[in-house]
Amino acid sequence: VSIAADVVPVTGENRVLAAHGLRRFNVTQAAAAQATVQPVAQTASDTADGPAPRPQHAPAAVASAEGLRPGLAALHELAAPRQGPLSLSSLVFGFAPRINAAGRMGDAHRAVNMLLAPTQQEARYTAEVVDHMNQERRLSDARTTQEALALITEDPEGATAPATVLFQAHWPQGVLGIVASRCLDQYYRPTVILTEKDGMATGSSRSIAGFDVHEVLEACAPLLSQFGGHRAAAGLTLPVENLPAFKAQFMREVAARVPKGQQPVRPVDIDSWLDFTQLTAEFLTELQRLEPYGPGNPAPVFASTGLRAVPGSVRPVGQAGHLKLRLMQPEQAPGTVLEAIGFGLGHYLPRLLEAPETPLQACYILEMNEFRGQRTLQLRLLDLRWETVSE
Repeated sequence: VSIAADVVPVTGENRVLAAHGLRRFNVTQAAAAQATVQPVAQTASDTADGPAPRPQHAPAAVASAEGLRPGLAALHELAAPRQGPLSLSSLVFGFAPRINAAGRMGDAHRAVNMLLAPTQQEARYTAEVVDHMNQERRLSDARTTQEALALITEDPEGATAPATVLFQAHWPQGVLGIVASRCLDQYYRPTVILTEKDGMATGSSRSIAGFDVHEVLEACAPLLSQFGGHRAAAGLTLPVENLPAFKAQFMREVAARVPKGQQPVRPVDIDSWLDFTQLTAEFLTELQRLEPYGPGNPAPVFASTGLRAVPGSVRPVGQAGHLKLRLMQPEQAPGTVLEAIGFGLGHYLPRLLEAPETPLQACYILEMNEFRGQRTLQLRLLDLRWETVSE
């Protein structure tokens, strides 16, 4: 879990530990799924602490029997309720946010208590508390992101500025790093998001590939009370009265380091261009031999051209600007339709609805989506690009 949550390189012994850890989780999950269909009568395992878990709680019971801590087993039930094997991505997007939410939204000890819970009953209770805090975090994240993007849109120079620097005194400090990343997803440039705490402006910065945001903060140091981090992300604190001067200098420093007339473009390394006819379950099975994926061992990225969205399939998902649709490749692979989801790509929704006939290109990671016992190939979209249509 820590290898996934800390996004460390999945190489060497980390790769070995991650592979064996995922295998333990998945063996436990398979046993738990089998146990849910078998009746459980009163047994000698009933103790003074309470009765043995009955079928509705069988997953945590089996997980504990297989050697997982009760806290991890309970978190597994909440974070990964679907059938199907866990991956490092499951841990990054399912487990880690819940563990982190306790500290972001209140008291980090609640996550510690969950992970160290000695009994299944206590583990389930604390896991539900942490899960509720994560739901609150998601709502707070969505509201703050929406406000931040609105501020950029309302600023006459917001779309063309070399960087993003935003401040609102009421924004919750615990979600500022997430909001900075969300803004950077839509406006790809160095980003600083700030709130007020104890009379000071404090917040987080996020950077783009190849750009050292820590170096820029060093150039702004006379205006800051403190800062720290690395080239890709940093935290900072400054007097509120210094905000206008800091924003102006931060913009200047970024502009001086970006070639004039060039807008940064998010790089995507494509491993191969494929037709939809090549995207099969057998092909994905071969790719899975390269897992677990992560930093240092990224999932293969593919791209396809000549794509069109299936009419009526384009829709938003969730409150964080996600996108769901079905794609077809009528010329190269007639009759083949694949599900696709784009996390953070909701800003493409208007164009997809306005110009459904315009062919497009997509880069993506091939996955297997498992829902209610059904397994279907799915494209996890990384970006879309519209093709030029000749007259």
